[in-house]
Amino acid sequence: MGDLWIDPTDPGFLIKKFKTPLNAHESKLLIDLNSLLYDIRPSSKETLEQNFAWPIEVFGTERSITAIKIPFALPNYSREIEVLNNKTNSLMDLVYLVDKDWWLSPAVNSKEPDISLEQRIEFCHNLITTLLALWESGAIYGDFSYKNLIWALTPTPRIMFLDADTATADNSYDRKLHSPFWAEHLLPNLTPSQKDFRLASLAVWRILGQNIRIHPDDPNYLNGLNTVGSDLRVAIKDLWNSMNLDSAYELQKVLHTYRSDEYISELLSTSKQQGFARHSLLHIPHNPSKAETTFIEQASFWLQIEKEFENKRGRAQIRFGRLNGNNPDFVFDVISAPTSVDITRPENFWNAFRDGEFELIAENKDKFEMSSSLIPFVTRAIEHALVEIQTPNVGFTTTQGTFEARWTFPAAVNWVNHAMMTVRDVSGTVLAQQIFRRKPTRSGVNLPRDPNIASIEIGWVVENADGLR
Repeated sequence: MGDLWIDPTDPGFLIKKFKTPLNAHESKLLIDLNSLLYDIRPSSKETLEQNFAWPIEVFGTERSITAIKIPFALPNYSREIEVLNNKTNSLMDLVYLVDKDWWLSPAVNSKEPDISLEQRIEFCHNLITTLLALWESGAIYGDFSYKNLIWALTPTPRIMFLDADTATADNSYDRKLHSPFWAEHLLPNLTPSQKDFRLASLAVWRILGQNIRIHPDDPNYLNGLNTVGSDLRVAIKDLWNSMNLDSAYELQKVLHTYRSDEYISELLSTSKQQGFARHSLLHIPHNPSKAETTFIEQASFWLQIEKEFENKRGRAQIRFGRLNGNNPDFVFDVISAPTSVDITRPENFWNAFRDGEFELIAENKDKFEMSSSLIPFVTRAIEHALVEIQTPNVGFTTTQGTFEARWTFPAAVNWVNHAMMTVRDVSGTVLAQQIFRRKPTRSGVNLPRDPNIASIEIGWVVENADGLR
């Protein structure tokens, strides 16, 4: 508990001052939680900062934290509520979403908000997606009280988690928090992580059932969840019973099948602006437009590059990241992304050259001035890099008088921008040679059927912006 006031230096944040300074153990837990933001993917950091009242900054000492800086809940999380003819502007906590009976009380003068099933589905998908970002990082939330989960309908239905300073980066630490009305009698002997999974499934169950007292083991659950399909009910119950990440991913997947394209497309557009491929692929419309389909394909390709980076280790990982980690449309959404360097600076060039980072030099070939004394060594580096590129697989289609050659340029190596076809006779003499500009797949290269042709070779060629090969 503590006192809250608006940060005088940044009105988008609050300062929470604890009534008494935290002890050494609690201070360490909070410092570890704050540090977690710097040990996870940028997309996960964005999710935690946006959807949790996360401790962005801590004040005090390592052994005695006195205050924290947290995000301020936006106005769309509040609305006017009238009780006993008294109007107040209240945060919309989960009670207002799951307790239909509260709105029917004679003391409540306000009308219950008209919230559609599609909006409730979006609440649930957002809740599970947000918690997955936390769970994937190895942390847990723990404090599932109705006051700590607030909701907004705009710009899309979403949940925000308050009191995130009680979350822990250590998912084995149990704060033994009590959450009234959260079926605590159904949480016997569970680990902290298992409690998080079970309470998350309970939140989804009640948001869809609009009943504060039901739970997935309730034999009368169909009375509350008869508006959704059996696959969704099964997925919620599976998270309730299995209490693991796999069942959480499955629930997220099933919830997506019930989502409205209106919300999906809006969130896809937001993810595109942020540049997170992982977020974008969580919001694939059921009936995407042509532009959305193109972008989803680009995001899928970028995600594969990120996964390839994560599968590498040591210098190979650093080299791969520097070579492939720059994209104007996407953030390189990995932990510990390598720092980009200006390869045209002599000291950086020679470090890369000595370390055999020839592809990195080739990728940046157009940044070197033609008058630079490094150009001969750039050429040598590109020659070395070409040796490492996979030999093209050439296919042929023959007709009576000609045959057509076709091949594919290496997709992940965009600095290879030309191919050279060399035709030789049986003695190895070159009969013809031709340069072809890059296309994803080069086809329609027709040659006459000549009995003197013994071999056809395809080799990669690199040309810089000034025409130097």
